[in-house]
Amino acid sequence: MVTLCVAKRTRSVQKGMRRGAPHDSCDYRSRAPAW
Repeated sequence: MVTLCVAKRTRSVQKGMRRGAPHDSCDYRSRAPAW
């Protein structure tokens, strides 16, 4: 499910929601290394 992660990350970045890591979405959702 990398596409979903990327899509969520792009949306987050577009919205301007920098919670910290560039792949925080994947981190807290999958709890595993994104790449």
